[in-house]
Amino acid sequence: MPERTDWSALDDTLARFLQEPSHASRILTTAADVLVGDPFLTINAWTLDHAVRIAAHQVTDGLPDAVAAEADRLARLALPLAHPGETCDCYALRLRDIARTV
Repeated sequence: MPERTDWSALDDTLARFLQEPSHASRILTTAADVLVGDPFLTINAWTLDHAVRIAAHQVTDGLPDAVAAEADRLARLALPLAHPGETCDCYALRLRDIARTV
């Protein structure tokens, strides 16, 4: 008779892994942290790109290139359009909400 495999350790590891935020989610949250540094600055394409680049570098440093590129791609796909005149602070709040869904 084949030996029974105990999967409980693997199940526990998988459960912990699934509870952690994705790399893309962490990029968005970190980008929001960067944007909060300039709360009254109006968000624009350059400011947002700069924040996401900083965040992606911090979050994906040391990861394989393919994993880092995919995380950056998914994070950028989730970026909401900015409202006219929206401040970095307000945008950061929306970014944190979206990060929970990525």
